[in-house]
Amino acid sequence: MTSRLDAARALLSRGPLVDGHNDLPWELREAGRRDPGPTDLAAPVGFTHTDLPRLAEGRVGAQFWSVYVPVALAGEAAVAATLEQIDLVHRMTGEYPDRLELALTAGDVERIFAAGKIASLIGAEGGHSIACSLGVLRALYRLGVRYLTLTHNANVPWADSATDAPAAGGLTGFGRQVVAEMQRLGMLVDLSHTSPGTMRDALDVAEAPVIYSHSSARALCDHPRNVPDEMLARLPANNGVCMVTFVPAFWTRGNRPAGRPGRSTRAATPRRGPRWPRSRTMSSTCARWRGRSTSAWAGISTAPRTSPTAWPTCRATRRSSRNCWSGAGASRTAPAWPAATC
Repeated sequence: MTSRLDAARALLSRGPLVDGHNDLPWELREAGRRDPGPTDLAAPVGFTHTDLPRLAEGRVGAQFWSVYVPVALAGEAAVAATLEQIDLVHRMTGEYPDRLELALTAGDVERIFAAGKIASLIGAEGGHSIACSLGVLRALYRLGVRYLTLTHNANVPWADSATDAPAAGGLTGFGRQVVAEMQRLGMLVDLSHTSPGTMRDALDVAEAPVIYSHSSARALCDHPRNVPDEMLARLPANNGVCMVTFVPAFWTRGNRPAGRPGRSTRAATPRRGPRWPRSRTMSSTCARWRGRSTSAWAGISTAPRTSPTAWPTCRATRRSSRNCWSGAGASRTAPAWPAATC
């Protein structure tokens, strides 16, 4: 085991380990810290899963910071909140110049990694952040956004989400324009959260590699947030990448809720797989996975711990708009799937 660890560490010293999705900016905002100043990320942080010591321990060389905003926001409100999140990332990297540096290109990532710092990139989660405007998309690129996840937990007018009832059948004509403009700019098209139809249409028009920033394999775990084999099979020809998420519901086959006091457990359905209760987000300092968390996930991911197998003595301490039931509304979210679809 030691030799394998040594080999892994040697490999990570030669090339940057890239984490495709980290929600720390939103976690800071939800904790009332829209300015990163009050939170010392250079020391252990108790209310979230990410701080600089844990990033170093996990050997993270490049980090995509997610500038997520809830799907409940639309139009100018979504754009304004996205800009605030981008501003937070810029100020966060500026506050720790010896540890973090904003990266805009692949060359920046290699240079920053060679200097012993974490290359900080920005990814916008959800097409609602551009308010159906190619001008806003271009402005986000100029501010440093280097990928856009086409949808979040609900459809946008031009693309279908994995966890909403199909409306467009994939991408609309404008959705194809969005993909084309992103690739013209050099912004990565992120297909996590999208429906198979949206994935198919995006791959059909893509002339450059696409990514899945935080998804897993549908054949191994039948969850709508995971990628069907048909789409994974198309990635080699596209030179695309699927980055595996560490949210247990997305990679544990037959992961059924153990049951909690006062909560019912729905039976599995043959067509869609296991159903889940509408569990609320647990505070990161209280909820614990029962033997499911990994040191890597704990070190570099800030996905809310919303598992229905969290300890029953824990209580929900605050409503989280990352919860798709509270953010998008039950009527807009596929009813067979949980609040925990990050």
